[in-house]
Amino acid sequence: MGNFASRPRDRIPSQNWNYSEPLIIQTWDLKVNCTCKGCEKTIKEIDGVYDVTIDATQQKVTFTGTVTSADVLLKKLQKSGKHVELWSVAQSKQQNEAKTQKQREKQGSVEDVGGDKKKHVAMAQSETQKKKPKNPNQQTDQKAGRYEDNGQDTSFRYGPIKFKRETLEDATNNFHCDNKLGEGGFGPVYEGTTKDGGKIAVKKLSEISNQGWREFLNEVKPLAQIQHRNLVKLRGYCREGSQMLLVYEYLQNGSLDKFLSDADKRKDLDWNKRCNIILGIARGLRYLHEDSQPRIVHLDIKASNILLDEKMNPKIADFGLAKLFPEDKTHVSTVDGGTHWYMAPEHAMGGPVSEKADVYSFGVVLLELVTGKKILSEMGKLLRWVWSSFEQGESVQTIDPAIIETCDKNQALRFIHVALLCIQTDILLRPPMSEVTNMLSIPSVALPDPTKPLAATM
Repeated sequence: MGNFASRPRDRIPSQNWNYSEPLIIQTWDLKVNCTCKGCEKTIKEIDGVYDVTIDATQQKVTFTGTVTSADVLLKKLQKSGKHVELWSVAQSKQQNEAKTQKQREKQGSVEDVGGDKKKHVAMAQSETQKKKPKNPNQQTDQKAGRYEDNGQDTSFRYGPIKFKRETLEDATNNFHCDNKLGEGGFGPVYEGTTKDGGKIAVKKLSEISNQGWREFLNEVKPLAQIQHRNLVKLRGYCREGSQMLLVYEYLQNGSLDKFLSDADKRKDLDWNKRCNIILGIARGLRYLHEDSQPRIVHLDIKASNILLDEKMNPKIADFGLAKLFPEDKTHVSTVDGGTHWYMAPEHAMGGPVSEKADVYSFGVVLLELVTGKKILSEMGKLLRWVWSSFEQGESVQTIDPAIIETCDKNQALRFIHVALLCIQTDILLRPPMSEVTNMLSIPSVALPDPTKPLAATM
């Protein structure tokens, strides 16, 4: 990859980085005074970091990832006392091109060949325009309905694509009912097909919503900043007058709720698939709570907000109620919304909420996956039944009959135990998602005894 010192890079000012800017995937060069196994493990464990190449001779690491993942990695290595330097390869390239352009402009303005100074300046400026890096929002694919940013919504200039409304109307057959995938708190979601044959999901803001604009901003801003394999990708948006739409990647297997609601589909969810879904949701929430900058709490985790791709990998959707946590805050004022029985007691009663509200909701979804029963159809009886069976040492009877003969019973019982830890009434007793992930994936991690949840007494 060449001599490290001879290749200029654009240093990332990690301590003053502006996280309000949407993130894009970039290639990074990392200079560290130690490339031991500990460093290698730290690098590869960061969510959003991939294609890692380690050059031990030059004590350099090249990897691909977002600004958030790069900055999280930088801070973790710095905390361990290592001298670390981080550069963005792509930004350096643009910076070098910009310097070259300025030099050409300067030469064009002072050099007078044959008395035709103006002609030479025009040629230099024309060359500059050819070399100038393009705005990602400029029209590059007419078929996809993208168009050049008009100066509005500049906070998304390097984030999601802005779509024309007529493009989305054509893609969804004018939002026909046959294209409707479902209805969320934000509004209905429609399946769409672009002119180039691509599939999209379009969320249309409900006109009856009295908090639609706030929800729209809450939905777009976090998704414009985060990149994780277990979070639904935001492809673009449309804002024309009072009409607001969000364009997502299309996930062909729909929501987890549809599988839990259909007895035949539920049989397709073997134990391995359920484990993959459970761990994927846990990793996605861990990223939102602990690694995302700023930290995010979802506040509406439920089976219908977990979407499944073609390989049955889970992705968390619907950030309409998302709250952003500043670094110095651990709680935020309560918000309206959420779904009864999935909501933590403090959320349901209008108190302050934290990421522990998501931990509670995750515990409910975890129980739904292990038992095969939906919390809403059981009207809350599910939690009482599971707790009663746990107290009597008979949790095995709560495992879904569709998988009881083929699942790892010890693992299933452990998952039930973890779920009960998540739905404890006292938020201080609920484990953070990083601990939940370890409890689920590492059998040797000891599990404390859970306390009786409030829902089990109702």
